[in-house]
Amino acid sequence: MNHSLLEKKIGYSFENKNLLTEALTHSSKGLEYSYERLEFLGDAVLELVVSENLFVENPGFTEGQLTSMRSKLVREDYLSKWALENGLGEFLILGKSEEHSGGRQKRSILCDMVESIIGAMYLDSSFEQAKRFCHDVLFSGNGIKLETDYKSALQELIQKDGKDHHIVYEIVKEEGPPHSRTFYSKVTVDGRELGQGKGSSKKESEKKAAQTALKVLAEVEEC
Repeated sequence: MNHSLLEKKIGYSFENKNLLTEALTHSSKGLEYSYERLEFLGDAVLELVVSENLFVENPGFTEGQLTSMRSKLVREDYLSKWALENGLGEFLILGKSEEHSGGRQKRSILCDMVESIIGAMYLDSSFEQAKRFCHDVLFSGNGIKLETDYKSALQELIQKDGKDHHIVYEIVKEEGPPHSRTFYSKVTVDGRELGQGKGSSKKESEKKAAQTALKVLAEVEEC
């Protein structure tokens, strides 16, 4: 099997080509091996990478919020979407039954294959290499973008003490021509300013202000 095209798509060349072959082989092929063991390993690696990224990038988020975000990133829809967009299904090694039932387009199989590739990378190289691949798939500009609801996260954090706090977003300035405006906003909690933000829309600037406020509150808790 020629792996070069797939390796180009995933940005990594395997030293042990047998590992890659195993990572692409579905159990329907009826061989002594399939991607299932590598999928198990890759799933664990992926969860650790995603957990670390979310923990570092969202210092103001609670454990529950981080868990919710992680579940969105590692779910079948995201991984299979990336595999479909990059044509990875054509490299699957399937048995006749799965081939005839459209296995190359099945989201569950594509998701499993991505996880098995991650596991194979980990064994072939290192955790850092597998981590780089996970970041390319999930966090880079070419990968999957997860919209973070910073305003809801801030509200949940502020109100966790059970009190009725007053959270207000205010547009303080607008700049630029009508077709290319930049909005500046601030967020106050009980009259105290916690964060500022700017963006190409009022919604974007408020989201940035909430993100800044979460970082400020996280730094206060660390002191």
